Amino acid sequence: MVIALATLACTTAGCANIGAPRRSESLIGLDPLVAEPDGVRTRRSTEVKHYEEACVSPQRIGFDSTLALDEAERKPLRDEIANTLRARFSDAGLRVCEAPSGPTALDVRVLVKAVERASPGINAVTALLFFVPLSRGGITLEFEALDAHTGHRVAAMAFHGRASVGDVGSAFSALGHAAKQAGIAATRFVAVVTGQDGR
Repeated sequence: MVIALATLACTTAGCANIGAPRRSESLIGLDPLVAEPDGVRTRRSTEVKHYEEACVSPQRIGFDSTLALDEAERKPLRDEIANTLRARFSDAGLRVCEAPSGPTALDVRVLVKAVERASPGINAVTALLFFVPLSRGGITLEFEALDAHTGHRVAAMAFHGRASVGDVGSAFSALGHAAKQAGIAATRFVAVVTGQDGR
């Protein structure tokens, strides 16, 4: 019975979905991004250079002009992206800064392209009726890491993530799923930048 309900939930609202937007307009015209097995598109420069700093500033995390989000809604998404980037870059051994202090710094930029809201009301009802919250949110993002000295693009990533059946804890706020996927995306991007993604 539970399996059947989970299957219904997947059919109705879509299981976990990670990939990339169809177009990455802000990244077009530079080195093309390559699709990974799960659909996320990435690019890392073949030029080898040792970077010691990663500059992550909230001012570098932008939102597409078409997004209907007020500042109170943007702030938690911006904070999730910035905090995750800082933590993961620090874990990778890079100093985290807001402005570069030398020639071995990366300037990280993020653009939130789209946000899908979950419906807390629907999720409260369906969690009681079917034991699964059916309404799921997600987010589409583009990341770039530039050489802070030359402006050369070191790495880029286009990511779209949508919540899964198991994302119950973040299902009861409109942007909870989007924030969780933003953190997943930021972690993935740091792995691309630092070469920890297996490539």
